[in-house]
Amino acid sequence: MAIIKTYPLKNNYYGSDRLVLSDMEPDAQGVVHGTTKSLTLSSLKSFLGANAVLNLTTQNTSGAATYDANTNTLNIPVYTADTNTTYDLTAPSAGIIRLTGSDSTTDDVSVSGSGGITVTQLANNNVNIDGSGISGGVAQVTAAAPADSTGAPLLVNPTTGNVTVQSRAYAGGSAVGHVPSGGTATTFLRGDGNFATVVTSTPAFSPVPIYAGAIDTSISTLQTYLAQWYSTIKMSPTRIRLFFSNANGGDISIGLYKATLNPLDGNLYASVVNHNIGSTNGSQLITLTQASGQTDIEVGDAISMVISIKGSGGGGETLLTVSGVLNTALAQFSSSESYISSSFPSNINSFTTGFGTTKVRPAFVLY
Repeated sequence: MAIIKTYPLKNNYYGSDRLVLSDMEPDAQGVVHGTTKSLTLSSLKSFLGANAVLNLTTQNTSGAATYDANTNTLNIPVYTADTNTTYDLTAPSAGIIRLTGSDSTTDDVSVSGSGGITVTQLANNNVNIDGSGISGGVAQVTAAAPADSTGAPLLVNPTTGNVTVQSRAYAGGSAVGHVPSGGTATTFLRGDGNFATVVTSTPAFSPVPIYAGAIDTSISTLQTYLAQWYSTIKMSPTRIRLFFSNANGGDISIGLYKATLNPLDGNLYASVVNHNIGSTNGSQLITLTQASGQTDIEVGDAISMVISIKGSGGGGETLLTVSGVLNTALAQFSSSESYISSSFPSNINSFTTGFGTTKVRPAFVLY
């Protein structure tokens, strides 16, 4: 559709005056495109004929001009002017913003400052808002070099203006601070603020100490010992020390169980199979391999040990032990239980062959 703009009204018509209209004549396919075209009054008169009368009307105040061919009437609306109020923005004085309407009305907005903020007029329509008089704000922050803490982990001084922030290192006692420099993977921070090396030790368990052994028990033939204790420490033992008064090349297998002898039940904790005693008399350190999935032995846990010995057959091998145990729930001995040559059973309840009333406990150190 054509856009019709309003222009001053012309009282006298001239033949070359042009009218702008929409072409509503269908094309060859019968399609009306409504394109905008112009037409002079003289041409319009010739189209109408020499004796035709063109009636002009001015109905309505909006919309496009229309022509009624049946009555030869051309209607051109009388378009009304835009009466909406427009506004201009000015700043006539300090702190005043004024809206002046096209209808000559004015509305003023007053702007004022507080807390050190002032509003001034620098020039016409130029308002200045100045915050330099604000007190108590932070103008600058400086990071100070770290120092030892005397209580608080951060020192802020002053709290307004140019502020300095200093982190304090822990220097011992109840003072709070960041961790000081100097630590390593093998040190810890002591309560005096200094780093120290971690001292580690492996707990040892020896309910029948080697120095308390009083009997040399011959192990020149097949023998199996069962012995039980209750742990007095938390530990993860993987080494055992036995004392062979005489060594003659025999083989030994050792299984450590978290188990009791009465009832005979408990799971394998660590073991070694087919360790050769060799021919060196005295104390021997034997390494055990911890079973999969096992955790620490806790204080009060029942510990049972199976020592399976296959003597060399040459005679003369002896293991330092103690006797005098009064109950088979604490120690048992068998000379017919099969030697453990490949791996220990997962549960101690497999050891049931030939254990009688003989009660012998090997002397050892476990750690």
